[in-house]
Amino acid sequence: MNYEQAGLVQQTWAKLKPVFISAAVLFYSRLFEINSSTRNLFENEMHYQGELMMGMIDVVVALLVETDLNVPVVQNLGNRHVGYVMKD
Repeated sequence: MNYEQAGLVQQTWAKLKPVFISAAVLFYSRLFEINSSTRNLFENEMHYQGELMMGMIDVVVALLVETDLNVPVVQNLGNRHVGYVMKD
């Protein structure tokens, strides 16, 4: 991803920030509608889970072109999700 593309993603993501929690609630509601068995994968209250998800995406978006910083963060997240029995 080049700097211009990263900038577009970051600008778009910034527009979502004021409604992070609402967007997360919509995301999880749709996920559970599509596949209700995924609900069992989440122990946290969904408001908190939404904060976690949006916070992680926020970090990744902020570091899009900083691959030396971003790659370890995303790899760690992926490794944790393997433990959650997530599939690619």
